[in-house]
Amino acid sequence: MWDRNDLALLESEKLERLPVMLTPAEAMDILHVGKNTIYRLLASGALQGIRIGRSWRISGDALEYFMLGVPDDNLR
Repeated sequence: MWDRNDLALLESEKLERLPVMLTPAEAMDILHVGKNTIYRLLASGALQGIRIGRSWRISGDALEYFMLGVPDDNLR
């Protein structure tokens, strides 16, 4: 899975390849998943996002942590 060194490496080598906030459509393209899957991940909390009105936004960090399998406790 992951260890603290992986998390430290991620933090120390932040690349500016992802925007600060992504739309679900952008996250779908990056993860290669469908619309239902991305909204299911957001609703379950497996992928952290925030609601702005009726829209979802996903931080670049949350998406990177999700791809690495880092538990969401480390995002808080």
